[in-house]
Amino acid sequence: MKRRRITDDDAATFINILKSWDINKDGELNWNSFIASIQVITGYLYERTSLYKTKEGAIYKEFEVAKIQIRTGTKPKGSTMSRKNLLLAHSKLKLEIETLRAENLSLLQLHARYLRLLYENDIVPELDGL
Repeated sequence: MKRRRITDDDAATFINILKSWDINKDGELNWNSFIASIQVITGYLYERTSLYKTKEGAIYKEFEVAKIQIRTGTKPKGSTMSRKNLLLAHSKLKLEIETLRAENLSLLQLHARYLRLLYENDIVPELDGL
């Protein structure tokens, strides 16, 4: 088998392999089975030590996490929000939007008053920097 340097895309692929490892389909997770799976998918042979060192050990860390998850039978919880939390966040953002609209409107009205005063008193502002 051919060998090549591990790229960032390769590392992402390896991590995805670990995240989607299924004991029923792929068998027991160990370094030999993991390397064999990589070889089947990519067509390249990698050594365990090169996988250890790649991306400051990211693949090794993910391997250990995958082993723990398989052993305990737990999957990592997603970062999704419940419907209640989504509605609460939505209402807060809606309130913030209304506050900003009101603030923007009052600033525009103030600016219009200043412009009217300048026009009525025939004042031309000095534009130093322009």
